[in-house]
Amino acid sequence: MLSIGSEYSEKELLISVAQGDEEAFTFLFHNFRGKLYSFILRLSGSPEIAEDAVQDVFLKLWTNRSALTEVDNINAYLFRMARNHALNGLKRIAHESTIISFLAKQGDKLTSDPEEKLKEKEIREKLQAAISQLAPQQKQVYTLSRVEGLSQEEIAERLGLSISTVRNHLVQALKNIRRQLAATYPHSSIYFLVAIGALLG
Repeated sequence: MLSIGSEYSEKELLISVAQGDEEAFTFLFHNFRGKLYSFILRLSGSPEIAEDAVQDVFLKLWTNRSALTEVDNINAYLFRMARNHALNGLKRIAHESTIISFLAKQGDKLTSDPEEKLKEKEIREKLQAAISQLAPQQKQVYTLSRVEGLSQEEIAERLGLSISTVRNHLVQALKNIRRQLAATYPHSSIYFLVAIGALLG
């Protein structure tokens, strides 16, 4: 069972999320994102797959939130979703863009709300600012991975580094970007919340 404490009982939390309460969703997201990332990483052995799967799980959870009223054990429910994404979509997930990349390319299509469009534009600008502040090697690895779409193996070969070194640079880059975005957008919309959380490494 999830340790909710005095703020929510598990059932109250799920009902609140099912009713579209973004604060409750944020609470659920922050309680599980790290655990799901670690779980998927153990299954897949890939930080990229884990990052993509976590964001996909939470986006689908929000999209299908009405079903949460029927859930008795959120822990089992989320880990089952995570396992299915890791095992059934391993190859596909490895080559998908992150939500951040999707926002950068398709931001205006996500919503017709003028205020949300402004937020999407702003977060893309903040993302670029965060990338520009990365250490040179982190920035190079991040750009090759997220912008040019190279695999970790391809990056290692191009830069003459080991795959583990490339992975460490990428994870650190994602952590640094996430930290800056999370500090800037502590109470942003669902899409931004998941985008920021997906950068966890």
